Amino acid sequence: INGFVNQFGKYLELKNIQPPLRLSFYPYVSTGVRQNARGSELGTQWLRNGGMDVKYGINESFTLDATLIPDFGQVVSDDVVNNLTPFEQKFNENRPFFTEGTELFNKAAGLLYSRRIGGMPGGYYEVEGMAANPNYRILKNPSVTQLYNAIKFSGRTKEKLGIGVLNAIAAPMYASVLDETTGETLKINTSPLTNYNMIVLDQALKGRSYITFTNANTIREGNGRDADVASLDVNLYDKSNTYNVKTYGRYSTIFSANGYDGFNTGLKLGKVSGKWQYYTQADIKSTYYDPRDLGYIQTANIAGYAANASYHQYTSTKNFLSYNYSLNAYWQRMYTPKASGYSQFDAQAFWFFKNFWDVTLAVGGLPVQHDYFVLGRALENVFVNRPAWCFIELEGSTDSRKKLFFSYDWRQGKFFNAEHKSYYYCDFGLRYRFSNRVSMTVSHQQEAETNYIVNSGLKETNGDAIVGFVDFRDFTTNLSGIYNLSPKLNLNFRLRHNWSNVPYRSFADVDEHGNTIPRPFIPGLNENVNFFNVDAFLSWDFKLGCNLTVGYKNWIGDNLAVDGIKYSRYLNNFSKSFDEYHGNELTVKFIYFLDYNQLTRKK
Repeated sequence: INGFVNQFGKYLELKNIQPPLRLSFYPYVSTGVRQNARGSELGTQWLRNGGMDVKYGINESFTLDATLIPDFGQVVSDDVVNNLTPFEQKFNENRPFFTEGTELFNKAAGLLYSRRIGGMPGGYYEVEGMAANPNYRILKNPSVTQLYNAIKFSGRTKEKLGIGVLNAIAAPMYASVLDETTGETLKINTSPLTNYNMIVLDQALKGRSYITFTNANTIREGNGRDADVASLDVNLYDKSNTYNVKTYGRYSTIFSANGYDGFNTGLKLGKVSGKWQYYTQADIKSTYYDPRDLGYIQTANIAGYAANASYHQYTSTKNFLSYNYSLNAYWQRMYTPKASGYSQFDAQAFWFFKNFWDVTLAVGGLPVQHDYFVLGRALENVFVNRPAWCFIELEGSTDSRKKLFFSYDWRQGKFFNAEHKSYYYCDFGLRYRFSNRVSMTVSHQQEAETNYIVNSGLKETNGDAIVGFVDFRDFTTNLSGIYNLSPKLNLNFRLRHNWSNVPYRSFADVDEHGNTIPRPFIPGLNENVNFFNVDAFLSWDFKLGCNLTVGYKNWIGDNLAVDGIKYSRYLNNFSKSFDEYHGNELTVKFIYFLDYNQLTRKK
C-alpha cells in the first residue's frame, strides 16, 4: 500500500482530554574563541552570544516556536566541494530550528531552502577580494548573517486545514576595511536588513488527497532586491489510493530596477499502488522563473518529460523479502530556444534478501547531450556537445542490524566517439558498533573523468568563451564516531577531507553547432584543492530539557595551496593537510529549560 501515515492504527475513545498550558522557554548563552588560520586577515576572534527560544502551545492544534538572536554556531560544517558545474551547490540544513516541524513548509518543492536564512552575506567575497590590494587590510568581514529573530506558527484545524507561517528577520551586516594610505576605516554593507516570510494553507481532503497554497516572500531594506513566489499544489488519489494525479503551478516575481517574472508548472499521472506501477510527468520552468531568494533551483529555462514503469514484489518469497524492477525514460529540452538538451534511459533491479542484505543493479545511457549551461549562453542558442555514453551501476549494503555494517556503490561509464575518455565512481562505507556506547563509521568516495568539459572562465578577444578539457579526480573521506559516556552525556566526532585535482589537458573554442575547435594551450589554470574539517561536540543533558555543549572545530585555511604536480596522489594531499596551518574554534553553549507549569507550581 502506498503511503505511511495512512497505514497507522487508530486511537479510539479518547475523550475529555484537557492539556495543560504548553509554554516553555529556552534561554541560552554561548561563548568561545576562534583562531583563524595563518594568512587570514581576521586573526583571533572572541565569540559571544545570548538569546532565547520560546515554544507556546496556543491550543491542542497550533504551536508557536520563536527564537530570539539565535546562535547556529554549534552545527556540523558544510560538505564543501570544488564545484566544476555551472549550478549552485546545495548544502544540508543542520540547524534544529529549521529542521524540526517544517514538513508543512516543504510541500511546495523548491520554495524553501532555509540555508538562505542566515547564510553568507551577499557581499562577503567582494570584500575578501579587497585583500589583494596592499593598501587595504580587512578588519572584520562576517561570513554568516546574524538573525534578529525567527518564528514558526503551524497546526491544523478540525476541518483539516493546515496553517503555517514562517518568518525570520536578518540583521544588516557590515565589514570593516582599513585604508592604510589614508588611515580611514571603511564600513561596507555586505547584506541589508532582510525579512523572509512563508505562508502555507494546506487543506487535507478525503483519503490522502490535499490542495496547498504557498507564498514565499523576501523583502530587503533600501534598494535591495525583493522577491515573491506563489504556488498552488494539488494532489488527488482515488478511494483505494491506487491512482494519483498531481499538478502544480508556481509564479515568481523579482522586484528590482530590472525586475522580471516567470512560472513553473507540472503534471504527473500514475498508478501508485499494487505490484504493477507506472507514471508519466512533465515539468516546465520558464526562462526567468526564479525562487532563489528563499528557495532553491538548479536552473530554469527547461522542460522535462519523464515516464516510469515498475513491478514490485512486496511479500517474501523463497529467496527474497522483497524485490522490484523498473524502467525509466527522461527527455529534457530548453524552454528558450525550443531545442533538445539531452535524453536518458535506464533500467533498475532491486533485491532485498532474507539475510537482510540488499543489492541494486542499474544500466542506462545518454545518447544525446547538448549542454546549454556550461557556457551560460542558452538564450543565445550557444551550447556544447558532450559525447554519448552508457553506464552500469551496482550498489548495496549488508544487514544494518549487525555490529559490522558495509555499504558500497560503484558506477562505470563507457563513452562513444570520444578518444581518451573514461568515467568511474565508487563509494564505500564501513560502520562498526563496538558496544551500545561506542560506534565508528568510515566512508570513502572517489570520482574521476578524463576529458571532462568545463568553462575555463577565459574568453577570446571577440568575447567567445573558451572551454577546457580536464582530467578531474575527486576524493572524499569521512571518519565519524559516537561515544555515549552515559545516557545523558555523549561525544560526537567527525573528520572530513575532500581533495579535488583538476589538471587541464587542452583548450578549445566552440562553433555554432556545439563542436569544439582546438586552440593553443593556456598554462597556469590547474587546480589542486583540499578541504579539511573536524567537528566534535560533547553534549551533557544535565536536567530535563537543559543542555551544556562544548564544541570544537578545526579547518584548513582558505589560502592553502598544495602543489598538484608534486602531490599528485590522494594520500599525499591527505597527509599534507595536517602539515598546513589550521583554524581552530572552541565554544561553550548553555541552554536552560523553563516550563511555565513548573514555575507556577513552585510559586
